[in-house]
Amino acid sequence: MLIFWGFLKIFVENYDTMMKDFVADDHDHSFSITVLSVQLFTVASIVHYLIESQDVISKLMGTFKAEWQQYLDAGMNRAVGVILVVLVALLLCFNVF
Repeated sequence: MLIFWGFLKIFVENYDTMMKDFVADDHDHSFSITVLSVQLFTVASIVHYLIESQDVISKLMGTFKAEWQQYLDAGMNRAVGVILVVLVALLLCFNVF
């Protein structure tokens, strides 16, 4: 079990890099390690651990902010609004509010 929690820590620490690579990659996305984020970020006990000990919300917000900043810079405020709605929906799934 200790190996699993170690994996989670490394996964969260490298999440932003993995997501940037995922977005930029032109290969089949179904073979990316990022598909694990759905399984890891939707289990209540895992999410509570990640929020308490790994500051996962800040990491996710930073990753999303870096991604939508390009749309803000290009004047695409509507696209950013859609991204924010999706983000709030995800946070509600985590029972953060």
